[in-house]
Amino acid sequence: MPTASIDGVRLQYQRSGSGPPVLLIMGLAMPGEGWRRQVQDLARDHELCWYDNRGIGGSDSPAGLYTTRLLARDGLGLMDELGWSSAHVVGISMGGMIAQHLAMLEPRRVRSLSLLATHAGGLGGRPTLRGVATFLRAQLERDDERRRRLIGELLFSPEFVRDHEGELYDDLGPIADQRCSAWGMLGQLAAALTHQSRRRLHQLRGIPTLVITGTGDILVRPHNSERIADRLHGRLIEVPGAGHGVTIEADDLVNAALREHFARA
Repeated sequence: MPTASIDGVRLQYQRSGSGPPVLLIMGLAMPGEGWRRQVQDLARDHELCWYDNRGIGGSDSPAGLYTTRLLARDGLGLMDELGWSSAHVVGISMGGMIAQHLAMLEPRRVRSLSLLATHAGGLGGRPTLRGVATFLRAQLERDDERRRRLIGELLFSPEFVRDHEGELYDDLGPIADQRCSAWGMLGQLAAALTHQSRRRLHQLRGIPTLVITGTGDILVRPHNSERIADRLHGRLIEVPGAGHGVTIEADDLVNAALREHFARA
């Protein structure tokens, strides 16, 4: 897979499709491969780039505490590497936090902003106790099969897991089996836990914004999406019952909403 050196940090990325450019930014402790269902659909009429954030997968894991602003500079550097003057920017969870800072740093380079299952910092951004406990158990679990099941519990509604159990765990394999290094986990956790953009969100009001959340999300409470959409005068889509992994649990809905949003921007 190709790599780009951004300020001395090697990022592994992939590209697919042709058309208007779309940058996909993944969340905490998850590789870029987590965008697979969006890539399979949107690459039919868009040029997509998805990548491993520093700290996971094939990207470097430099020592130190990361910030979402620093990770946003990685995304901008990758756009430079690709020769993209602008792009539609899509981020989920921590990736949505990164996307917010990317748009604040270089608003003219963002054709549209899509923020999925994310928040703008502050006390409201704290996950549920169940979400924290399940996340920690998944990161500490050494058995691959049990780890996949814990990640399924973390990301999806119980009903979705029950109805798609066989195919779901096969689908999760390439995602769940890629782990953060020790430094990568520490760095990414620091970025997610210290993220703060709430007081500057108003700077993004000129950017067409789509906000999507699952009402059953146990990691990022759904009211955070309502607040972001309200502050940015953006379109809000709430997926009844869906969990944090809304890009998989409701992939058809998410893909259609993204395509419509890009076209209208």
